[in-house]
Amino acid sequence: MKLSIFKPKRAQVDEVLAGADRGLNYDAKCGTKDLEDASRVKDLKSRGYRICSRKVQVGHGWDDYRKAKSKLKAWEHVKLGWTAVVPDAPPKRGSDFCICARVLGIWITNPLNTV
Repeated sequence: MKLSIFKPKRAQVDEVLAGADRGLNYDAKCGTKDLEDASRVKDLKSRGYRICSRKVQVGHGWDDYRKAKSKLKAWEHVKLGWTAVVPDAPPKRGSDFCICARVLGIWITNPLNTV
């Protein structure tokens, strides 16, 4: 993670990605999968996970599905005016990227990896 007063430029983000430790910030890949299993949820909670699972229908049919998929691939769910995804490329398994967010006047650059 890197902090800055100014919004990071692409070269700075590339530098953060190049120097980032590739360890994950959680202990298990897909650790929150299978939340329907009560014993799994109990185990996760005992290890400090906060579980909040909710299913909501946000559309109906192939048109809505294609629109939603398109928005997710374009990171529209992250573009809030005070956040950015760099590089602005569709997410794919194993790809490295940074979430840049402005919090209280400071830009935070957080390197991540798509699992």
